Amino acid sequence: MMKNIKKVAEKTALAACLLAMSYSNVFAVDADAFWNSTTGFIFSWVTRIGFLIGVFGIVQIGVSFASDNPDSRVRGVQFFVAGCIIFAVGLSPNFITF
Repeated sequence: MMKNIKKVAEKTALAACLLAMSYSNVFAVDADAFWNSTTGFIFSWVTRIGFLIGVFGIVQIGVSFASDNPDSRVRGVQFFVAGCIIFAVGLSPNFITF
């Protein structure tokens, strides 16, 4: 009995999906505008994240001077350099044209 109910539910769900897909309107989207807006959004967030990582590295360097901890100082420099690299990658679409 349970198998029959499961089969009927699966067939009903499949029929509903096919019916919904067959009557939906599809509009074409300008591919270049979509690509430019998507990459602009992604690269703007990459730039922001790189900036935050760089600021975190600078703060960590400052704290390491206060606590006189060389390991923390090295880690802060690594964070700062990584943040600068990520920030530069985020700005790269402004300098590269296709």
